[in-house]
Amino acid sequence: MQQTLTETFHDSAKAARETFPERLVNFVLLLDTKQTPVYASPEIVNHLTRSVNIVKRAVGDVGKTMVRLNAIGLAYPYYKLGSKYSKLIALREDPPGLYYPRFTPEMRAVYVLAHEIGHHVVKNGLGLGHLGESAADAFAALRHIQRFGRETDYFKFSTKAYQVVLGTSPIHYTANVFDRVKALSSEKDIENLSLKETAELAAQVAQENHYDSKTLNKLTRAFQGAASVYLKTYGTRHKITDMLYAKDKDAYALFVRETVKVLRNNAEDDDVLLAGQRFLSYPALKRFIKKGAGSSPELQEALDFLKLDMQFTPTKPAMAVPRTPATSRSSAPTIR
Repeated sequence: MQQTLTETFHDSAKAARETFPERLVNFVLLLDTKQTPVYASPEIVNHLTRSVNIVKRAVGDVGKTMVRLNAIGLAYPYYKLGSKYSKLIALREDPPGLYYPRFTPEMRAVYVLAHEIGHHVVKNGLGLGHLGESAADAFAALRHIQRFGRETDYFKFSTKAYQVVLGTSPIHYTANVFDRVKALSSEKDIENLSLKETAELAAQVAQENHYDSKTLNKLTRAFQGAASVYLKTYGTRHKITDMLYAKDKDAYALFVRETVKVLRNNAEDDDVLLAGQRFLSYPALKRFIKKGAGSSPELQEALDFLKLDMQFTPTKPAMAVPRTPATSRSSAPTIR
């Protein structure tokens, strides 16, 4: 019998807790649609069952936080549940996106959980900023292959270049990590790695394939003007993302026009060209470009940018960012 999504979440959380007990002490997994935990580690179960209101309040609070932050998942290094601090993950059960037969809502939902688990269990996963997101995404990408195999369309939709090109959240631009995991899947037996080995490999991939702060800041600045146009047009970053998922023709025309301007003005910068090319390669957007290129000079120019031979060269390992100290009591979540 096929598992429900909730059962898959529970089993994934349980396996992570059993593999990384020291990193997932008082581990709790919540869904925005349920008033009871999907998973709670043994040492905190009795505490939570003494008062159901503890969990109900948490579901309400983190649900509001996800809406406010336009997040589909949150990883809290320390979240106070009554009198105890927990390692808490909160998820939206129905994350938005574009779905196809080989890239399903289940795949995206399971990816989001793996990403949030990655924040907790991968070296540097709880580090602030881009390296932390790279570590979490490396783990999630490896776990996707282990669960669903290599022949899905996952990597077509996981570039996340739109995060920097549209200015919605540049630290989440982790395309280099996804590209490296995809390449690794044909070089080694990823599917049979243990969870511990998976976390170790994810840390290595993230360390070697994240952008340094100088480069990421440069990319953010390059697309900042275009991002301000989108924000003025649509009002919120949430709405900008919605327009991408909605395949809105007017929005796509605006996205292409502004992106082409940036690429034209940064024709000598490989990092900017690569980010723009990755964004224009987003399947629905790429179809829009190809369909209209014959009658639109801007779309033809975008198509020409798509034909450039661009790639990221892995960096030498940089100095590691320390994990959040065990003595810290920060309740700030890591956002997905």
